[in-house]
Amino acid sequence: MDIDYSKMTIRQIEICNRLRKLRLSAMANELAMQFSNPNTELTPFIDRIDAIVGSETQLRADNKFQKLLRNATLKYPSASFDERLRRPDRMIDLQFIDRLCECSWVRDAKILSITGATGTGKSHIACALGICAMQKGYTVKYFFTSTLINELMKASATNTIVEYLNWVCAFDLLIIDDFGYSDEGQTKKKPLNYHRLFQILNTTEKHKATIIAAQIPRPDWYDLFRNDTYADACMDRIVKGNLLLELTGASQRG
Repeated sequence: MDIDYSKMTIRQIEICNRLRKLRLSAMANELAMQFSNPNTELTPFIDRIDAIVGSETQLRADNKFQKLLRNATLKYPSASFDERLRRPDRMIDLQFIDRLCECSWVRDAKILSITGATGTGKSHIACALGICAMQKGYTVKYFFTSTLINELMKASATNTIVEYLNWVCAFDLLIIDDFGYSDEGQTKKKPLNYHRLFQILNTTEKHKATIIAAQIPRPDWYDLFRNDTYADACMDRIVKGNLLLELTGASQRG
């Protein structure tokens, strides 16, 4: 409903302006709408107060979520679990997805591995779960694996590794996408230093949650580390007591 200030008294307008000066703009707008609505008095007083306070609560929650979303830098910032997820060809365990959306695993600092062939929706689901977490107030950060590893190497070279790890590991949920992805910058002659991720996993263990999205099956991740010690240590943290979502359905890319 639009606010009709012509139906408000000077005192009513002053009260709303005082709320705005207190940075309670949503409360001011809701109160102004009530003042300008001739039928407001038919509504119980407790319901009117509830609407006024609720409007401010919702605005602050929305603003907080938008800030979390901007900081998360998701690949798909509007990802959601819509009806496309329920198509039979997706072959997704929807009950498991529903449990993941509750985010108890984020609270418990678990690692979720999402595996599947190209086009099965790994990144989309990872981002949608990140949005679910932010809606519950958790902080989230999305990384491409290559970017995260390169940043770790840069921080190590400039003696800022501690500061960088503290920054990364301050987020409640890390999303590490394209794990094991191979391109021109990741050849046998110049492999990515996957063992650098051990620094992240070692720091976040039992404290922060992580999503790792990968094309290759989890048992093949050992080969990425090219070092038995790092492979065993990392895989122990990734597999032991943690979660796995395998996407085996058809590609969703046209």
